[in-house]
Amino acid sequence: SGTYDYIQQYHGTRDEDLTAPRVAYPFFSPAKINDCHNDILLPFSDALIDGIVKPTQTKPERQQEREDRHQRNKLDNKKIKAGIWRGTLTGYNAINKRNHRWLMVQHCANYNLAHMNDVSPKLLEYDVGITQLQETRDRSVARKYMKGKLDMKSWHKDFDVVLDIDGNSYSRRISFLCGQNVVYARGGLFDDVILRQFEDTKNYIKFRGDAYESLDKTLEQLSLKDMDRLVEDKIDLCHRLFGRDMMKEYIRMSVLVYANM
Repeated sequence: SGTYDYIQQYHGTRDEDLTAPRVAYPFFSPAKINDCHNDILLPFSDALIDGIVKPTQTKPERQQEREDRHQRNKLDNKKIKAGIWRGTLTGYNAINKRNHRWLMVQHCANYNLAHMNDVSPKLLEYDVGITQLQETRDRSVARKYMKGKLDMKSWHKDFDVVLDIDGNSYSRRISFLCGQNVVYARGGLFDDVILRQFEDTKNYIKFRGDAYESLDKTLEQLSLKDMDRLVEDKIDLCHRLFGRDMMKEYIRMSVLVYANM
């Protein structure tokens, strides 16, 4: 759009036509913008909205919601329901010629198939769904996992655990899921300021993007008490971390670092 073009011309980090007169200063951005890869990223700006910074539920209300969800799952013959991020299959590894997100989808689908006839209740069931098919050669196979987008605001109603995994960059779902009433499980290579505050098994579950069997075992062994602890520690961290004062401090430090580059 015209507004986008106007803003883009003032980015101080574009590679082309560096001799042209322009104002050169950093842009603080919550997203990647074409040809401006050195913009200073605000990794948790998405969290500065009501419902994440400000708790929408009290601790007893969250506890009751988890118990109700657990009872619904038991009626559906499952102990834990884990939802996979709903998105694309980005993240193709050209060196190893494989797509880690696609491998995860296949593993979770195969797990469900292998445990279809488990005695009641099933220890674990994955909800497998993707929204687009790019970056996989197995389009005919992947198409059967196509599902519509699922608003992240409603994930806590259906899932005990949400699995998040990197695509071509770090996942912007981190800041949102941090405040959700679900256990957060993450696999990936990209680091960011949020993940540095997390501790594996204390307020989230960390898994390797190629070690799904160990993830299965970890989730199978989760008790309701474990989930309560993981969720409450995560939400407590979220409400301490994601505030406007913290954002101001992050920007202040980023400007100081940028000024000395």
